[in-house]
Amino acid sequence: MTQSAKYVFLDVVGYTDNRNVEAQSDIVTALNMIVLESMADFQIVDESRLFIPTGDGLCIALLNTEGEYSYDIHMLLALKILEFVQFHNSNEPDEMRNFQVRIGINANEDNLITDINARKNLAGSGISLASRIMDKADGGQILVGDSVFERLQQRERYMGQFREFGVTDKHGRWFRLHQYVGDSAGLNTDVPKAFHQPTPKEVKAQKLSLQMAYYLAHAIKNRAFISQTYKSNMIAGNVLQVLLYILSEDESELHKARHSDSKVPIVRAWKSGEATFEEQFKHYDSCDSDLISILHDLTGETLSSKRYDQNLFQTTGMWLLFASDAGKTKLQNDYPEIWNSWGLS
Repeated sequence: MTQSAKYVFLDVVGYTDNRNVEAQSDIVTALNMIVLESMADFQIVDESRLFIPTGDGLCIALLNTEGEYSYDIHMLLALKILEFVQFHNSNEPDEMRNFQVRIGINANEDNLITDINARKNLAGSGISLASRIMDKADGGQILVGDSVFERLQQRERYMGQFREFGVTDKHGRWFRLHQYVGDSAGLNTDVPKAFHQPTPKEVKAQKLSLQMAYYLAHAIKNRAFISQTYKSNMIAGNVLQVLLYILSEDESELHKARHSDSKVPIVRAWKSGEATFEEQFKHYDSCDSDLISILHDLTGETLSSKRYDQNLFQTTGMWLLFASDAGKTKLQNDYPEIWNSWGLS
């Protein structure tokens, strides 16, 4: 039987580190009470919830909640859990019994099954991805999957409250996740350790790739249009990223051709050199949305391998659209000829 499920997957960070067995047991008991109290706060009835213990944590599955609870019940529940964990720690004098949890949130339609213990369980890509998302979080952090982000980002409460990352799991599969960075008790908004931030010395030492330089140049030059378009329709961010990527690839190849004896390459962008950026956007925006989504993921996977992504771009819902001050400075220093000839500022 297929069920619509919203997942709140959590575990205790460093559960066995420097803790005796008694302390570990007390932490599990405390976490169970915190989860139950959090559920009670939102009056989530038994029929709408399923607990799947994982030893040092658990997965909370909220079933068929549409129309019964708030659209963001999974996020509200996660935030309430972090708030209660902070309260527990502030009132627990034994450091060994203080703890932090990390949380991954996802939503999907998965299969309701009966496990070997004759208990209800869930199987499918939704719960599996929720676990992989949680694995990238540090204590006190909330990471969410694309399906959750796409719904929440358009709401006033959550607009501009996410930081995006591209990540490859242990099986080599690439996916996007988003860190909630709003203001809430017990929430850790630092960048997760899983996403290395190069030091200023490292950033200065390695020159930008030519393709990344032109990507930044197009993003800076067309910032006003990108900002206006993105604010009015965040889904258009997919199209904008794809367009920036195609244009930067073309500019990079043309640059190489100008500085060598090779033939001028065939450019890929629609009406390259003829249409304006706005006209090109309208063209790609009219293309099949599924195709654009695939291209967006492919370009994101490629660009996420660039070690300076998190420094070069501002922290927004779409992390490859708006160049940061550091990105502008890097482009100006590494490629002054591009900066000056494009009249960037």
